[in-house]
Amino acid sequence: MLDYGFLNTKVNILKRKGEVIDTVSFSKANPSRVSISLADDLIAVSDVDEDSSYQFDVQMDEISLPANKGDVVGKINVLQGKKVFSSAPLVLNEDVQKMGFWRYYYEQLRSTILGEINI
Repeated sequence: MLDYGFLNTKVNILKRKGEVIDTVSFSKANPSRVSISLADDLIAVSDVDEDSSYQFDVQMDEISLPANKGDVVGKINVLQGKKVFSSAPLVLNEDVQKMGFWRYYYEQLRSTILGEINI
């Protein structure tokens, strides 16, 4: 029984732990952009002769500041058709703090001088 399973199935590593999935932007935070990555490997098991095509669905949670490196901020689902095949948590790659008053004042002054519009 085990021989049949090992001979007729394969393990596909779709994405590796630590691989950057997306970037999140924050207003009034320092830093304003933080990348998010996988906390675990994203693995799918399939038949050897099966042609596997997967779609990825990223679901982000509401992030409250301050947030620390390694905090879970969402998950990524692997879909085969409409069926969820596998999922893994997404984590922040660095700490995010609320922007202080003086830093906010400096950023607003800088954007005014440079002609940028930040609301």
